[in-house]
Amino acid sequence: MRFHEMLVACLRNQRLERTSRTLLVETRMCLARLEGHYSMPQEAVDEHSDIVGAIESADVAAVIKAVGDHMTNAAELLDRLHTQHTTPR
Repeated sequence: MRFHEMLVACLRNQRLERTSRTLLVETRMCLARLEGHYSMPQEAVDEHSDIVGAIESADVAAVIKAVGDHMTNAAELLDRLHTQHTTPR
């Protein structure tokens, strides 16, 4: 969670910070749901490292890809968890 907060804070944009507070509430809910469900917890760390590396390289396409991959992976995991929880056994 701190990674997400720091990423926004580094941009030093007050409007974005206000908007992100709302989004971070939703992010907290998603992270709470995902906690303990990554097949390997290092995956989340690696995804964040990819985002930081892309930002440091100033490669906009790489940043978009890294963020997109991270969001896609989280969404797919949330969808699998939801399906498992709602599918009758």
